[in-house]
Parts: sequence; C-alpha cells; structure tokens
Amino acid sequence: MSRKLYQLPTHLKAKKYNITLKNKDLFRRFTLPEQPIKIEIHSSILNSSRLHSIGGYSYTYSELSETSSIGRYCSIACNVQIMGDEHPLDRFTTSIVTYNKKYKNLFKQIDFSPKTKSVHIGNDVWVGEGVTFKRGVTIGDGAIIACGSIVTKDVDPYSIVGGVPATIIRYRYSQDIINRLLQLQWWKYDLSKYQISPNCSIDDFIYQIESIPHHSDDFDFIIL
Repeated sequence: MSRKLYQLPTHLKAKKYNITLKNKDLFRRFTLPEQPIKIEIHSSILNSSRLHSIGGYSYTYSELSETSSIGRYCSIACNVQIMGDEHPLDRFTTSIVTYNKKYKNLFKQIDFSPKTKSVHIGNDVWVGEGVTFKRGVTIGDGAIIACGSIVTKDVDPYSIVGGVPATIIRYRYSQDIINRLLQLQWWKYDLSKYQISPNCSIDDFIYQIESIPHHSDDFDFIIL
C-alpha cells in the first residue's frame, strides 16, 4: 500500500530545513509508503515523484521505490533503479496468467504475492549512474558502486564494487581504518558544526572525530 501527497507542508515549501524535493510528475503528486518517512536537513530528492526516507546531506537524482531508505552523506546519480517484482519459479510458467486477476476467467488462479523487499543504502555511499539493485539488498556504509553495475547481493562497508553482477574491486581503506570508521560512525555528526578540512588525511580525520565529545548531533527532520 502507498499514500498520495498532493501538497507539501508549508514549512517544507519554505525550505526551513534546506530540503529540496523536485517532482517530475506533471500534476506534482508524490507517492509515499504507508508507513511514515523521515527526511532530514540539507537533503534532496530530485526528479522523482516517489518520496522515501533520506538522511542529512544526501541527494538522489533517481526515482527509487518509496520503501527504500538512504542514509546520510550519500550521493546517488541518475538512472539508478530497482529490479521489478519476482515471478513464481516452481510453476509450469513464470507468466502472470496463473495469479493475475486480469486472467481469472481464462486460467485457474493461485495466489502469488511476492514480498516487496526494500533497498537500504547506508551512510557515505556513492552510487554511480545507471546502477540496478536487486530488491532486498543492503549497501554498507562507505561503499562505492561503479556506473552501470547490477547489484544482486549485499555490499560490504567501504568496498568498491562494479560489474554485472557487481563484485568487489577493492576496499577504500585498510581493514583497521574501516573498523575504526565503523566504530566511530562519524555520520552521526553534523560536520558543518566542526572545522574539519575536506582534504585532510583519513588518519587526521579519524583523530578529529575522536576528539569530538561522545554524542551524536540531532539532525532536524520532517515526518511525512
């Protein structure tokens, strides 16, 4: 089930939280999941009529399903898509004629309700143009997906994957650095509040994050 939203809340229209939603639908109608979604500050869902949860400082130029979720500090290019519904594999045919009500007067119907599995994208993830995800996959924090890849299984944190199907090319950092980053969960912090140089070394970045008092910043958000 899904919901329809024809008019955005006033505080969102005013861009109070620097949230950008650009609808490609001619009638400016948004589709949302049945459950509430969370959209954090400084995020952008562009060229899409579907809304989903997205973390602070993330953007997507692709229309993902409304049950998908994107973490913080993510970059999602255009033409990223999710594979379609599953079909029955154990019947004499994979065709919809055995379960779609359109054919109930022609074929005996047997229920087939494929579970709508969501795609979950972690934090600090970069997804290149034209990537396709199998339903139900989870993309680990810090991962990079090369352009045109077809992702059929979960992706390890901080791995760089590519190809058809996508396989690991290499990891962004050593395992020790990856473990420290995952333990720190630096995306809990609103980095605009801290003077961290964008071109510092990864070791220096970790040192600076470790120097921050152990708390997570509250990211402002809206619930739709």
